[in-house]
Amino acid sequence: MRIGIDAHVLGKGIGGVERYVAKLVQLLPQAAPEHEYVVFTGSAAAGMLQPAGNVRIVVPVASDPLVQRSVLLPWLSRRHRLDVLQVQRISPPLPGCKVVLTVHDLLPLTCPADHRGFRNMLIRLLTPASIRGAHRVITVSLTMAAQITRLYGLAPGRVAAVYNGVDHDLFKPGSIGADASALSRFNIGKPFILYVGAMEPRKNLALLLEAFKTVHDALDGSVVLVMAGMTRSADYAADLAARAQNLGIAGAVHSTGFVTDAQCVELLHAARIFVAPSRGEGFDLPPLEAMACGVPVVCSDIDVHRELFDGAAAFFATDSAQSLAAALRQVWDSADMRSALQQQGFATAQNFTWENTACNLANLYRSIAADLKP
Repeated sequence: MRIGIDAHVLGKGIGGVERYVAKLVQLLPQAAPEHEYVVFTGSAAAGMLQPAGNVRIVVPVASDPLVQRSVLLPWLSRRHRLDVLQVQRISPPLPGCKVVLTVHDLLPLTCPADHRGFRNMLIRLLTPASIRGAHRVITVSLTMAAQITRLYGLAPGRVAAVYNGVDHDLFKPGSIGADASALSRFNIGKPFILYVGAMEPRKNLALLLEAFKTVHDALDGSVVLVMAGMTRSADYAADLAARAQNLGIAGAVHSTGFVTDAQCVELLHAARIFVAPSRGEGFDLPPLEAMACGVPVVCSDIDVHRELFDGAAAFFATDSAQSLAAALRQVWDSADMRSALQQQGFATAQNFTWENTACNLANLYRSIAADLKP
């Protein structure tokens, strides 16, 4: 088959989806070399990609995602005679070309209060038709596959759960003790709890601040909270800063902004605990990367966290700051518990590799090729 891959997110530094697409473009042509691949990406990322014998890189003339989806991808799919086009979340109508749709989560639809603005409104409007019209839907966990199947009435065979992976060459245990480069780079002077991810309401960061206040006071101010990630809303960032100020912990909360993968690893090697407090996820890669680095993880008790991390993390009741504070204190105070979580988490993380992801996607495309045989 000739397979198109929509890779417009590459080069934008926007987190887990970009990581997924980067690994897809890199590894799928190797895992399924019998196909041809046409990768559609922006000019900023085109130089980072290496064309191969079965891979062609195409830069669309317009970078706006709406123009790409509504006009350019239908035209490009015909021009390059694609059999299949894999896209993220929203699909244009593509006569004569099958769509493989990757849906990482349904949060703009299931939690609209946390996903406002024009872009999320379009996602809510267009996602149902995109899912129902796709030849196959790929999602990133069994939790999401069950939700998509239930909400949209799809036959189970049309939805495939393919787990994300961890780059184990990068995310791996460091030397024992704090990473001095991270402490110096981010001006962190005390042992710390680490959060990595986007700064947005569904990540439950207001509750994290409330719980951290309890831990901070109980430990006589000997702990800090480091929050690393992109701020999606200036208003939300200001609200978090005001909450920290009102709680009297502003000086103990360090917000680093966006960090590179290398900087993220530095922080993980220096952290005493990693916390993943989100109210909703399709997968949640950062706690898995923390486990791969040997960091004990405390996470919210949501379905996907239980699916991925049961037995390898300490869980707390998602809407209870008291429960989160208790879990953080328990892990903070107990060297035995930290050691057990490190060992269990590291073993769990080894089960998730991008090579496995690519292999599973290759098998999916082989089944699609069988579908398309006359």
